[in-house]
Amino acid sequence: MKLLYFSSNITQRRSALDSVLIDYGKDIELVPISTEQDLIDMLPQSDAVIIQECNFERLLLQIVSGAENMSKQKKLAVIKEPRQFTPKTIPAILKQLYSQNITLRFPIKNGEIEVDTNDILYFEYCRRFVFIKTQQERIKTSLKLKDIPSIVSGCPFFSPYVSFMVNLMYVEAVKGNSVQLKNGELIPLSQKKAARFRREYKQYLSIMS
Repeated sequence: MKLLYFSSNITQRRSALDSVLIDYGKDIELVPISTEQDLIDMLPQSDAVIIQECNFERLLLQIVSGAENMSKQKKLAVIKEPRQFTPKTIPAILKQLYSQNITLRFPIKNGEIEVDTNDILYFEYCRRFVFIKTQQERIKTSLKLKDIPSIVSGCPFFSPYVSFMVNLMYVEAVKGNSVQLKNGELIPLSQKKAARFRREYKQYLSIMS
């Protein structure tokens, strides 16, 4: 997940940002920027923008709004941060991201299909194909397994097992070597990924509470 941090005094505030990000592992990349052009250049690859109040605030918000309108696949949180950066800033961004429902386009045999992120229970790699399991159906795609993390960046998906990427909003519980979904399905949980998956799920529940 890539976060842009726009501040007229970024050097002074970087240490505070870094200390807060330590609690969120290596999945969050913070990119400090200080010019309007940096913001324009970096927006297409970013998931969120933290904007410190400054003289250019209105213009910056207009730029961000325009970027969201250009692509319906853009999932972008905008956090106005007028005071000191605190440990609550990152959870606020993540909650805003996780609460949004966006429509993503996925390649299939005869073209593309649009699926809302909130309808996706999980992605599954099976017999050399990636399937999307929604609440209504199982969709065979032309996706590559390695592409999924970047596609769902900014959404609450995490992998409990090498062939699965699960939407945390549909997890009911983590028990032993499996993940129980709210519809009763059980997804395998590998020993290698178990500790991190439990941590991510616990963090998700805390953020959304």
